[in-house]
Amino acid sequence: MGRFAEDMARLRDEIEVERSARQTLIADTREDVAGAAQAFMSDLKDSVQTLQADFRDAHASMVEAARADRVAFLDQLGGSVAELQRETVSLVNDLADERQAGRQAWRGAVAKSRVLPAQLRAKTK
Repeated sequence: MGRFAEDMARLRDEIEVERSARQTLIADTREDVAGAAQAFMSDLKDSVQTLQADFRDAHASMVEAARADRVAFLDQLGGSVAELQRETVSLVNDLADERQAGRQAWRGAVAKSRVLPAQLRAKTK
Protein backbone atom coordinates (compact mmCIF):
# COMPACT_ATOMS: atom_id res chain seq x y z
CA MET A 1 0.00 0.00 0.00
CA GLY A 2 1.05 3.44 -0.58
CA ARG A 3 1.69 6.16 1.89
CA PHE A 4 -1.66 7.79 1.16
CA ALA A 5 -3.56 4.52 1.67
CA GLU A 6 -1.77 3.90 4.98
CA ASP A 7 -2.54 7.43 6.17
CA MET A 8 -6.19 6.98 5.20
CA ALA A 9 -6.38 3.60 7.03
CA ARG A 10 -4.75 5.10 10.12
CA LEU A 11 -7.10 8.09 9.96
CA ARG A 12 -10.13 5.78 9.62
CA ASP A 13 -8.98 3.72 12.65
CA GLU A 14 -8.50 6.89 14.70
CA ILE A 15 -11.95 8.12 13.71
CA GLU A 16 -13.48 4.78 14.74
CA VAL A 17 -11.63 4.79 18.07
CA GLU A 18 -12.64 8.41 18.77
CA ARG A 19 -16.23 7.68 17.71
CA SER A 20 -16.36 4.69 20.03
CA ALA A 21 -14.83 6.76 22.86
CA ARG A 22 -17.37 9.54 22.22
CA GLN A 23 -20.28 7.06 22.29
CA THR A 24 -18.93 5.55 25.52
CA LEU A 25 -18.55 9.02 27.03
CA ILE A 26 -22.11 9.94 26.01
CA ALA A 27 -23.50 6.70 27.49
CA ASP A 28 -21.51 7.16 30.72
CA THR A 29 -22.62 10.79 30.96
CA ARG A 30 -26.25 9.79 30.46
CA GLU A 31 -25.93 7.18 33.23
CA ASP A 32 -24.24 9.69 35.56
CA VAL A 33 -26.88 12.35 34.87
CA ALA A 34 -29.72 9.84 35.32
CA GLY A 35 -28.19 8.62 38.59
CA ALA A 36 -27.63 12.19 39.84
CA ALA A 37 -31.17 13.17 38.85
CA GLN A 38 -32.59 10.13 40.62
CA ALA A 39 -30.54 10.88 43.76
CA PHE A 40 -31.59 14.54 43.63
CA MET A 41 -35.26 13.63 43.26
CA SER A 42 -34.99 11.12 46.10
CA ASP A 43 -33.34 13.72 48.36
CA LEU A 44 -35.93 16.29 47.33
CA LYS A 45 -38.76 13.88 48.07
CA ASP A 46 -37.27 13.10 51.49
CA SER A 47 -36.84 16.83 52.19
CA VAL A 48 -40.43 17.58 51.21
CA GLN A 49 -41.73 14.74 53.36
CA THR A 50 -39.66 16.00 56.31
CA LEU A 51 -40.95 19.55 55.78
CA GLN A 52 -44.53 18.32 55.59
CA ALA A 53 -44.11 16.31 58.79
CA ASP A 54 -42.57 19.34 60.52
CA PHE A 55 -45.43 21.55 59.28
CA ARG A 56 -48.00 19.04 60.55
CA ASP A 57 -46.29 18.92 63.96
CA ALA A 58 -46.05 22.72 64.12
CA HIS A 59 -49.69 23.06 63.06
CA ALA A 60 -50.78 20.56 65.73
CA SER A 61 -48.81 22.53 68.33
CA MET A 62 -50.40 25.78 67.17
CA VAL A 63 -53.86 24.20 67.33
CA GLU A 64 -53.26 23.01 70.90
CA ALA A 65 -51.90 26.41 71.96
CA ALA A 66 -54.80 28.24 70.30
CA ARG A 67 -57.32 25.91 71.92
CA ALA A 68 -55.73 26.42 75.35
CA ASP A 69 -55.70 30.21 74.81
CA ARG A 70 -59.32 30.16 73.70
CA VAL A 71 -60.41 28.09 76.71
CA ALA A 72 -58.51 30.41 79.07
CA PHE A 73 -60.07 33.45 77.39
CA LEU A 74 -63.57 31.99 77.63
CA ASP A 75 -63.02 31.11 81.30
CA GLN A 76 -61.86 34.65 82.00
CA LEU A 77 -64.73 36.06 79.95
CA GLY A 78 -67.23 33.92 81.87
CA GLY A 79 -65.83 35.19 85.16
CA SER A 80 -65.96 38.78 83.92
CA VAL A 81 -69.55 38.38 82.73
CA ALA A 82 -70.57 36.81 86.03
CA GLU A 83 -68.94 39.69 87.92
CA LEU A 84 -70.70 42.23 85.67
CA GLN A 85 -74.01 40.47 86.31
CA ARG A 86 -73.44 40.59 90.08
CA GLU A 87 -72.53 44.28 89.87
CA THR A 88 -75.58 44.99 87.72
CA VAL A 89 -77.91 43.24 90.15
CA SER A 90 -76.32 45.18 93.00
CA LEU A 91 -76.71 48.49 91.12
CA VAL A 92 -80.31 47.72 90.20
CA ASN A 93 -81.07 46.89 93.84
CA ASP A 94 -79.32 50.06 94.99
CA LEU A 95 -81.30 52.12 92.49
CA ALA A 96 -84.54 50.46 93.59
CA ASP A 97 -83.70 51.30 97.20
CA GLU A 98 -82.91 54.90 96.21
CA ARG A 99 -86.13 55.17 94.24
CA GLN A 100 -88.08 53.74 97.16
CA ALA A 101 -86.43 56.17 99.56
CA GLY A 102 -87.18 59.03 97.18
CA ARG A 103 -90.83 58.02 96.92
CA GLN A 104 -91.16 57.80 100.67
CA ALA A 105 -89.43 61.15 101.12
CA TRP A 106 -91.72 62.73 98.52
CA ARG A 107 -94.81 61.42 100.25
CA GLY A 108 -93.46 62.57 103.58
CA ALA A 109 -93.19 59.12 105.05
CA VAL A 110 -90.05 58.33 107.03
CA ALA A 111 -88.78 54.90 106.28
CA LYS A 112 -88.04 52.93 109.41
CA SER A 113 -87.25 49.75 107.59
CA ARG A 114 -86.53 48.74 104.07
CA VAL A 115 -89.71 48.02 102.13
CA LEU A 116 -89.32 45.80 99.10
CA PRO A 117 -90.68 47.17 95.81
CA ALA A 118 -93.25 44.35 95.51
CA GLN A 119 -94.51 45.08 99.01
CA LEU A 120 -94.62 48.80 98.27
CA ARG A 121 -96.66 48.28 95.11
CA ALA A 122 -99.08 46.11 97.04
CA LYS A 123 -99.55 48.88 99.63
CA THR A 124 -100.08 51.62 97.06
CA LYS A 125 -102.85 49.79 95.22
